Amino acid sequence: MGQTKTALEELLPLVNSSRSAKELMGAFPRKIQFELDDEKKPIYMVIAQQQMAMAESIAGEADIVATGDGAELGRVIRGEIDITHLIARGTLFIKKGKISEMTLLNRILLSVKRR
Repeated sequence: MGQTKTALEELLPLVNSSRSAKELMGAFPRKIQFELDDEKKPIYMVIAQQQMAMAESIAGEADIVATGDGAELGRVIRGEIDITHLIARGTLFIKKGKISEMTLLNRILLSVKRR
């Protein structure tokens, strides 16, 4: 398992218990697929009913498909860098979906207080 998946698993309880993250997730029901260079399999994230979860697979097609550097995305998940920097530098590519959707995901991830 790569560091991106580990970072997401650690962040999920904080996201799902944050009032501000829940408000943002209520406006952002999506299925997101990450194809990252440090992960053996795609990572699937499902945002529904104001909750975020990881899944082994998803029914139907993903709303957003992103590919790229897993270590850099891990930095986004840990709150060290903004996702727009990865997109601008070309270390994260949006194959399906809109960049604006990724910035909303970034807001959700950054809305939680990290220790």
